[in-house]
Amino acid sequence: RWGSATRQRKMTVGFNEVVTLEQVRDHNTPDDAWCAIHGGVYDLTKFANVHPGGDIILLGAGKDATVLYETYHVRGVPDAVLRKYRIGSLPEKKGAEGTASD
Repeated sequence: RWGSATRQRKMTVGFNEVVTLEQVRDHNTPDDAWCAIHGGVYDLTKFANVHPGGDIILLGAGKDATVLYETYHVRGVPDAVLRKYRIGSLPEKKGAEGTASD
């Protein structure tokens, strides 16, 4: 299964590959927590212990946490913090014209 193979492979911080939302969903525990924010995919596992807001960050584990992020970070988060935990990005969404060739 795809998720199991991804879980076994250790991703390097800053590695930028396409990660599906299905793969993100497989990483939904405090010991293995990924989330998507504005199309980027982040590994929250190590950051959860030092997050200024506490472990509430784990509410976003295994899902697209864009709405949660926007709700709790109305002033944003420094890019340097986000970059440190970014491991990839969600696939780009195709427009209606992109699906006509199938």
